[in-house]
Amino acid sequence: MGQGSVVCIGKFNGMHIGHQALIQYAAAEAKRRSFLSGVITFTCDGLCPPIPREIYTEQEKKKLTEESGIDWYKSYPFTEEFRQMSPERFIQKILHEECHAKIVVVGEDFRFGFGRRGDIRLLDTMSAQYSYECRHFERIAYDGQVVSSSRIRALLAEGKIEKVNKLLGRPFFLEGTVVMGNQIGRTLDMPTVNLIPAESKLLPPNGVYASRVTVDGAVYKGVTNIGIKPTIPGKQGYCAETYLFDFHENIYGKNICVELFRFLRPEKKFSGLEELKENMERDKKEAW
Repeated sequence: MGQGSVVCIGKFNGMHIGHQALIQYAAAEAKRRSFLSGVITFTCDGLCPPIPREIYTEQEKKKLTEESGIDWYKSYPFTEEFRQMSPERFIQKILHEECHAKIVVVGEDFRFGFGRRGDIRLLDTMSAQYSYECRHFERIAYDGQVVSSSRIRALLAEGKIEKVNKLLGRPFFLEGTVVMGNQIGRTLDMPTVNLIPAESKLLPPNGVYASRVTVDGAVYKGVTNIGIKPTIPGKQGYCAETYLFDFHENIYGKNICVELFRFLRPEKKFSGLEELKENMERDKKEAW
């Protein structure tokens, strides 16, 4: 990575509209200045304080970053060595020597280095020594409140998907590989696909959601049940089960992306297959 870079740094837990503003600025500025654009973030291990489940997994964050036009993505594990790194050493070793930073882009509340001693003032102070410019941005507000990952987590816990999507700047989604279900949907002439979310993935309350599913680049409207399928429990346990409109292909083993748009109803145990089918038909009509 010998070419100079515009480097955007942060935890980017939610990849929300505030994070996107930093990343999009970095990508655009790099293109304008003929630099590479990059994102530095951090992954946790046993040395980290306990953290909530992730709005987006590490793989999903990387995907979203690449879709923003960023050239490279580096995620540093929070090892003992990394934990004890001074902010001055972080600037020298990570930003200067490894990433060849020419412009550093951060949020106004960014902290880094041992004891969280590093901040935007230190980045500004050391910019001349290591020949980079520091650009810092205020936090973005929506509906009179600062956009934050903790705010999004709270809204997700309440099932307020539409508001969550506003703060994320895109539909909340989960990705994974389609697994074999109990195939009851086929007997109801409503075949479904099953996806088991990553253990670390934060999800909204159990229930039925209007959704959209991407398979092999094609997009289909759908209805997704998140939960344990209490009427006919499957061997998977907790999963996201989706009925796709006008879709009857076998996609076991394929990777899909399920986007959630609107909460329809809580998950419910029905008296049997007939009542289940009636409610699935009702969900289809209400969803789209």
